[in-house]
Amino acid sequence: MATSIYKTPQVHIIGKLSYAENFDCDYLYAKFYFKSGYNWSLLSGVESGETFLATVDDERRAPLEQPIDLNYAAKSIRGWPKLLVEVWTVDSTKKSTMGGYGIMTIPVESGYHKLKIDCWRPIISNSDKTLGTYPELEYKDILVSSQNRYGLKAESTGTVVVEIDILLKDFQLHGVYCKEQKN
Repeated sequence: MATSIYKTPQVHIIGKLSYAENFDCDYLYAKFYFKSGYNWSLLSGVESGETFLATVDDERRAPLEQPIDLNYAAKSIRGWPKLLVEVWTVDSTKKSTMGGYGIMTIPVESGYHKLKIDCWRPIISNSDKTLGTYPELEYKDILVSSQNRYGLKAESTGTVVVEIDILLKDFQLHGVYCKEQKN
């Protein structure tokens, strides 16, 4: 029988994409992707998805209410999970256009976190303005990579609010001590 020192460290992420705010539209939805390094394995949960179409209210806020429930096993802290969101705006003709991209690293601290993901999109050219379209990134992995993104011109578009609880398990058995959150 194996002793507890051989237990694999785990991270549990439980919560929701709560709402999007300050996007210039009447309707929107969000796509989300959790990305982690090659030393991480998903034990349970769904790493990507899409919210329903939400109506923006008078306070420029759209409820997303997308549940999140993931459990990862880690061989290394390198490649800690990140959450990538894409917000898509929908006009009155039901045409979807890129509302913005946003990314955040999952906190390395146990406990409840209410976090804001600032979103942006590439600045449109004159021809895009004429067509009423916004360019999309062909390769979204550049958002989570450590590669250089200089030279990409962008504009701020809005914010996605995420509410999550982080549970860390067995990291201390491998000499990794994560900060405990104080209430």
